[in-house]
Amino acid sequence: MINKKLNSFLLVVSALLFLLSISACSTKKNTWSRRAYHNVVCHYNVYWNGGMSMKEGQKQLQNDVEDNYNEVLRVYNYGLKKDAAKLNPKMDRTIKKASIGIQKNSMYFGGREYIKWVRKSYLMMGQAHFYKQDYTSARRVFDYVSKEYEDYPIRFEGYLWLAKTYIQTQRFQKAEATLNFLQSRIEESDFPASVKKEMVLVYADFYIAQNNYYAAYPYLERALEMGNKRDLVTRTQFILAQINQEEGDLQAASEYYKKVINRNPNYKMDFQARINLAKSYDEGTGDSKHINKVLKKMVKDYRNKEFLDQIYYALAEIAFKDDNK
Repeated sequence: MINKKLNSFLLVVSALLFLLSISACSTKKNTWSRRAYHNVVCHYNVYWNGGMSMKEGQKQLQNDVEDNYNEVLRVYNYGLKKDAAKLNPKMDRTIKKASIGIQKNSMYFGGREYIKWVRKSYLMMGQAHFYKQDYTSARRVFDYVSKEYEDYPIRFEGYLWLAKTYIQTQRFQKAEATLNFLQSRIEESDFPASVKKEMVLVYADFYIAQNNYYAAYPYLERALEMGNKRDLVTRTQFILAQINQEEGDLQAASEYYKKVINRNPNYKMDFQARINLAKSYDEGTGDSKHINKVLKKMVKDYRNKEFLDQIYYALAEIAFKDDNK
């Protein structure tokens, strides 16, 4: 008897929940239940899947791109067109998921979008276009986000990615104007901490893209003070080392290269840091015995077989500085 009553009760509750979900599916009326429903559905049904696809693409790009260590590194390396082309399947899936989320869950009333994950879907769509290096489409989406959602913190993310897009397309005047606009709003109460932290790196990248290393330097130092993801911090230290080396401050360059090596970076960056540390050796302040020991150990590493010329040249440079003919 009790089981029958329990089953009947569960049946009634299930029926009510089903009817509630049907009524909540509509986006025609702006009610709390419908906003709650579409926020949940947009987040977990489409946005999450699109975001996962984009993260997979970002990881693939990180593994595929090659840095040119003969030049001062850019803060961000988005690869070549061929690298971006490999990301198309994943980024197209992200764009598709974002589009579905927007079309099925948007609740736009009185000039305002009430579904948080629809706003985020637009930003994610722009980022996917950006990684595909479809900068025209990316710019249009970021411009829409920054202007359409002027009452939400996401507008600042839109402006930041808009600045990145301008830098990648070498529209430096527009990039500078966008970054300066963000700087002028940095004290606003809803300015995201994540945007504030990344802005200094985007400023640095803006100047490095124009070979203005002197202007980039303080932003790179500020980025280290603010902290960031481990790989990005290591990369920032390597760039600071390169700039010091280029400007002839070999002691500062050596200190930064040592910091990079101590952080156990990827193999290629580690190799270049060790080679550049040798090149930055100053007979007045450096320890040539230690550097020689490190380089000779690198000679024995089979992974360095194709780079032996660089290692022996570095050894020769140290001997030359020590007047060891």
